[in-house]
Amino acid sequence: MQEKGTSFALYFMGVVISTAVIVVAVLKFMAMENQGADLFRDLKLELPSFGQEHAPKPSDVYPSEEGEQSLSSISEKNRYAVNPNIEIHDFVPPSLEDSDPFVRQALSDISLHQSLMELLVDRELIQNFVIFVDNLSYGQVERRFSPFHAPQLKFRVQQSDGETWMGAQSYRRFDIYLSILSSIDPENMVLLYRQYYPLVEDVYLELGYPDKSFTQTLIEAIDRVLAVKPIGAEVEVHRPKVMYQYVDEALENATELEKLLYRMGPENILKLQSILLAYRKHLVKFV
Repeated sequence: MQEKGTSFALYFMGVVISTAVIVVAVLKFMAMENQGADLFRDLKLELPSFGQEHAPKPSDVYPSEEGEQSLSSISEKNRYAVNPNIEIHDFVPPSLEDSDPFVRQALSDISLHQSLMELLVDRELIQNFVIFVDNLSYGQVERRFSPFHAPQLKFRVQQSDGETWMGAQSYRRFDIYLSILSSIDPENMVLLYRQYYPLVEDVYLELGYPDKSFTQTLIEAIDRVLAVKPIGAEVEVHRPKVMYQYVDEALENATELEKLLYRMGPENILKLQSILLAYRKHLVKFV
């Protein structure tokens, strides 16, 4: 099967950081159909605990109102940081061309996960995030626009009695992405997303969407992920040419997004859906 979009689990941290650079991230979680309220009544997911081990709380990182410095007196680095003491309408982001180092720094401030900066791409984070999520909302995975690097471990299969299976060893490739997403408090990530939203919306307008907000598209992308049902832990594959393919034609004919999620394994799919559901609950407030 083709290995398109193998780094999605974070850009849709990338969602979803994909949400942040949005999945951010994503998370990137991350062009989707609105599933509506019925989807979430049927979705039995428990919201995870975010950032307990890695992410600092806003009160630990930023001064109280009494000790808050004025924007004119703080450093350029802190000027563009995620600061809950600054009203959204008072936050002026850097230019899109200059945004990459500030977005990377802001992400490192809200997640102390040691692998985040290693896996995050260096250039055009916001542009890649917008394009990646836009494609994702249509069920497409554009690996070249992922804000995260692909997994270092290669796709692995297991063989028994003449049959070939995609098993647990291959699923483990995505564990690090889920760990990073879990280290970020959704509230902090959505705050980062909102502060840099003018840049996000500018990129989205350039793609040709004058009558639709990017937040709507992001929610549609999240809904796409939430609608995917996990399959069994062991899935039979074969290799008719260079790439492995699913033996089951229904799986092989699935969307690129669905096939990517299947390659993450059922356990990681449920973890990702729980994370993205938490992001969604924050994002719908701002549509």
